[in-house]
Amino acid sequence: MGPSATDLWSAFLFFDELAAVASGKHPRLGKAIALKEFSTEPHVVHCSLRAPGNLAQVEGALGDRALDVALEARVPLELPLTVAGTDHIAVCNKHVAAPWAKLLGLKLLPLPFHAPPLKAYLVWHASGLKRSRLAYQGLR
Repeated sequence: MGPSATDLWSAFLFFDELAAVASGKHPRLGKAIALKEFSTEPHVVHCSLRAPGNLAQVEGALGDRALDVALEARVPLELPLTVAGTDHIAVCNKHVAAPWAKLLGLKLLPLPFHAPPLKAYLVWHASGLKRSRLAYQGLR
């Protein structure tokens, strides 16, 4: 049985924006991406995009077109790493993608539609807080 909601603590950190991420050598993309290009390129998506409402938000911006999902990533860090070696694109948080963009020569492109800012939270289990307190008390 997993932790209950009362076992999890969280703290708001910051607002983050989404961006399209692609290889710096992507053969069809320049410094911007049009809605038509966005909808026809193969995508790497984070599995949370499959959650109810998330994919609908992105696909809602595409009208009657469905997103071409080529690969599904289990962790957000896989998105920039995967697109670096392919002709795929991904929608990724800027705070996750920006450091990798510099290291891997990725393009960070504004989305061709409005996406509301995301709230980034730090989430931890209550047992970690107890262990931290015990460790701190042991240092006195």
